[in-house]
Amino acid sequence: MKHSVYAPTDDAFLLLGLDENNIADVPTATLTNILLYHVVHGRLDAEDVIASNRLNTLIKGKQGFLLQDGGQLTDNAARQASIIVTDVAASNGIIHVIDNVVLP
Repeated sequence: MKHSVYAPTDDAFLLLGLDENNIADVPTATLTNILLYHVVHGRLDAEDVIASNRLNTLIKGKQGFLLQDGGQLTDNAARQASIIVTDVAASNGIIHVIDNVVLP
């Protein structure tokens, strides 16, 4: 199955106070949910993403979506992330780089 990944930059993780020295301190279940919240089913290129106003993530349930408007993603807590690089091909989908970590 193909997926689209919204991959935060290293600087985006630093804004949360996370780096390679302390990421292991985050509980596995929390980290898993954060990572799944950055992935949607299907290979959505930039044109597909811009045409969508709601992106359903791999998180199940009521909070499992991101709003999208003009390349700006908004999570359930109104945190925003801009898509800054689009359409990076991967063998199992496509990657779009974002400038902030979105949280479920």
